[in-house]
Amino acid sequence: MSGTTLPFRREWMLSLRSTYRVVGGEEGVSALQAFPREVPDRQCGRENWHRERVGILALLEHLVIHQPSLFPAMLVRQQAPDFLLCSESGALTVAIEHTEVGAEDFQRTLDHEACSDPSAITPIGARYGANGEMTGLREWNGDAAERLWQSDVQDALMRKRPQKFWRNADASCPRWILAYDNSEGSIFVSDDTALCTLRQIAELSASRSDQISALAMVRGAQRVLVEHIADRAR
Repeated sequence: MSGTTLPFRREWMLSLRSTYRVVGGEEGVSALQAFPREVPDRQCGRENWHRERVGILALLEHLVIHQPSLFPAMLVRQQAPDFLLCSESGALTVAIEHTEVGAEDFQRTLDHEACSDPSAITPIGARYGANGEMTGLREWNGDAAERLWQSDVQDALMRKRPQKFWRNADASCPRWILAYDNSEGSIFVSDDTALCTLRQIAELSASRSDQISALAMVRGAQRVLVEHIADRAR
């Protein structure tokens, strides 16, 4: 990946407005893998762009392998949406907006774990209030984890539907949601189950005539699942 001319430290790459050229093939994969992907704890300076960078790099690596016809392409780092991916052939420009999947109270749990003694055991399903004290435990019965995961994904999709998140992209650009899987139910949901759920959500979105064209989910060790909503509408 090349093309940026901004003079900033390597660990800041993809944090600021800039443009990068993404090539295809093994060269492209190697360049993407060389990019920094550190995500500090929230208490140690994490900002939104840290997770956005992890997500876009994982998605680009997936696309270079599975949709090579998109490359070479220019990646534009901006706001509303977070990224534009512009194929140099002129065939396609994709608007990409990042979000995180997961409820706010569970994010507080993750924050608490990041600050706690690494040797301490945090109960699965623990809930923490704004003061850092545990307020209770979630009980898992039947398919509760799968239903929670689906609900978290749907909530993330709904949050990004408003036009304000896409105002700096041409109306003709396909809109992709790039979601980082931070749902509490995630550890109980396999990739196969997750992909089936994404397909169900895509079918529902297509029936509502949502303007979102695809869902791209980054899970675990940067595994990526992509479901195209536009395909469901045909």
